[in-house]
Amino acid sequence: MTSEPLVSVITTVRNCEKFIGEAVGSILHQTYKNLEYIIVDDGSTDKTKEIINQFLGDRRLRLISFDKNLGRVTSLNTALAESKGKYIAIHDADDVSMPERIEKQVAFLEKNPEYVLIGSNIIEIDIHGNEVGNPRKPTENADLQFSIMLKCTLVNPSTMFRKCVCDEHKIRYEKRFIHAEDFGFISRLAGYGKVHNLEEILLKYRRHPNNNSKVNFGELDSSSTEIARLNLWHLGLHLESSQVKRIRALISSKGISKDHVLEDVSVLLKAIEIYIKKNGEHKYKEIESILLRMPNWLGRKNILLKSSYKSLNTKIRELRKELGGIEG
Repeated sequence: MTSEPLVSVITTVRNCEKFIGEAVGSILHQTYKNLEYIIVDDGSTDKTKEIINQFLGDRRLRLISFDKNLGRVTSLNTALAESKGKYIAIHDADDVSMPERIEKQVAFLEKNPEYVLIGSNIIEIDIHGNEVGNPRKPTENADLQFSIMLKCTLVNPSTMFRKCVCDEHKIRYEKRFIHAEDFGFISRLAGYGKVHNLEEILLKYRRHPNNNSKVNFGELDSSSTEIARLNLWHLGLHLESSQVKRIRALISSKGISKDHVLEDVSVLLKAIEIYIKKNGEHKYKEIESILLRMPNWLGRKNILLKSSYKSLNTKIRELRKELGGIEG
């Protein structure tokens, strides 16, 4: 009888015959053995289910099959309801978990009960498994909690979380956040404890033309904007969706609305000030990075020639000084 806590690994899949075999194998060959692996097949019409069936000799694997496509939210919530583990690990059908992923994440959560959710750094791979990117994510709670208000900073298929928190607070995936259900789920969960990203690379995240972020970008962006709007509302800022969308574009380096940049940077600075006041003194690397970029968004010429821009830039410098980002 093992003393290790049970981990429920969840994969939802529809028509992923090219990658599902490697994805499943990476979980069943984890160094951490006390796990159950729940796969929900959402009405696949290719050979996905046939490939999964080849792994059913491993008694830890359980396949739930839908006769028709019910959608990812239904699939995720079904798997969550069926899970018996202390911890839930998300694993996508086209990704590859490193052999020690589950072991290292369990070790962190067992040692740090105040944390409800963790992820890890990743490498990005292409359809052939070749490395194509190595993005670095924030690791500390103070940075992640701020970032999660505006965008899904954690890489969802690298995450593990405490099931008891989901059950106690009735946190489930929501259809109203179509194609951004992960962001909505993570945002709610993060409100009930600390969040962390392990620095180790524990996941190979596959980039390909059928990624949700590419195929469904419009709906994903709209849903993500609504989640961010609600998060800012809880912070005390009641903003229009159009402005939230512009602010998200600013911090993601996806565009500046010159007609609104003064207003948008002012609101973002206000959000930062409220967040710092609420959360106290920390080393805010992500916030310092945003503050450092703000003068570029405003435009050096505007700061020099327009009093309103100059005044806002002074406030930015004062806050950077308070945070230790510049010398007095």
